[in-house]
Amino acid sequence: MHVPHANAIVLCSLVLPLLPAQQATLIVSNPSPVVLSSDVGGQSAAVSLPANSTGPVQSLSHNSPPPVLPTSVRADFDWTSEANRLGASLVLRQAVSVYGPGPANGHVAAPDILLQLQASAPLFVNLELARAVDATAPGGNLAVWRIDVGDDGSFEATEASPGTVTVPVQLTTQPLRIRVASVMGRTGGGNLEVVTRVTARPQTNLSILPAITGCGSTRLHVLPTLQSGGIDLSFDSLQPVAAVLGIGTNPTLVPSPLSTACLLLPRLDAVLLLLPSQSFQLVVPPALRPLMVFAQGVDLVPVVSTTNGFAIVAP
Repeated sequence: MHVPHANAIVLCSLVLPLLPAQQATLIVSNPSPVVLSSDVGGQSAAVSLPANSTGPVQSLSHNSPPPVLPTSVRADFDWTSEANRLGASLVLRQAVSVYGPGPANGHVAAPDILLQLQASAPLFVNLELARAVDATAPGGNLAVWRIDVGDDGSFEATEASPGTVTVPVQLTTQPLRIRVASVMGRTGGGNLEVVTRVTARPQTNLSILPAITGCGSTRLHVLPTLQSGGIDLSFDSLQPVAAVLGIGTNPTLVPSPLSTACLLLPRLDAVLLLLPSQSFQLVVPPALRPLMVFAQGVDLVPVVSTTNGFAIVAP
């Protein structure tokens, strides 16, 4: 492998991340109402989330009206979405619980959830379409589960699909429409929960490999970003952490009061101080490839210690 001069890692890590980062944007709405209903001994009731509700978070709950004993029904629906430089995701949860021995059923119908996903510049991502079904007893029914990528009338995932389906797509500044339909319920005592996940992850040829275990409790997290050839580095510490980057290794014992030996693996080609909740984007352009970058952190307070480390391989 060709190894550039150490200045290359400094240029790569300090200059290129100053360029505008590519971002994803996700808008979630329900063009038709979401309906939660119950029937206990012939007494029916329902609530609904009005059509065209939107926002990164929505939730709705329903309890069968009194009398609640000896049998009652609870139904829940919620979604949580986010989008940033790392990608985008929607988590859609539906749940029905039937309590007691009497005849009862509950349903959650979300027949029309619309996602509009776009990026600040054209880029390729993998869409992961997944579901998880958890039932405590027979009597649950996932009647409809369909996802239409492109909103063109064809379904990339249905109730007959395996747990996860991956669809490669290109995002642009024009929204990609993704339509989700899910109708579920149960009859008789027990719980049924259905969780639907739609996740957009960057397509990347970078390999992120564990390289060393740290001696402290702080963890380094390394994830691919939407920026071509980019990764995001962050620490889960409430205190500042020094990020050490090297295009080679130079194992060094770090003086620490901890009983465990604290080994710093990367060569000291670049050192950056990251504040709490701050992340850093490293971009490896084609001109610097092939390249292997080692990354690790050093906690400075309350005691000096090292984090776990990774090797980032850019072929």
